[in-house]
Amino acid sequence: MVGDVAVSRTSCLSDINVFFEGRVDSNKACDCMLPAYAEMFKNNPAGLTRFNQGDMSGLSAATKDSLYILFTHCIRPYVLATTFKMHLSGTNLASFKAQLAKKLRSKSRFNGFDADSLASSITDRLNDKITILQYIGARELDDSTIQQAVEP
Repeated sequence: MVGDVAVSRTSCLSDINVFFEGRVDSNKACDCMLPAYAEMFKNNPAGLTRFNQGDMSGLSAATKDSLYILFTHCIRPYVLATTFKMHLSGTNLASFKAQLAKKLRSKSRFNGFDADSLASSITDRLNDKITILQYIGARELDDSTIQQAVEP
């Protein structure tokens, strides 16, 4: 509980089960995430309300990075089906493209390329071919993984 705003366990369980199609132990993942979320938002109940509603627009880049790190830390050990291939759509697809574009911008090898277009193209090629662990490790994709995705 942060102020009058509760960290939603029901929402956490539902979101993880829907997004990962039951291939992650949502109980254990939420047990890991929820106390940390409460701590992160202890002085920002309005931010927690927006976060609970899926709105991260008012959060700082540092908070978003911390949330992503926490998310990957709490999901990774509880993946039940490591070979399951994800189908990304909606906000999950947009988020993955944004993370990949950020990674591409950080690599001098891709200077001169439109990182957003390249990320979109790579993501389109990877969709339905990427595992949960690859998805949550989007920031950690190395150059050889990216190269394999862009080669025919």
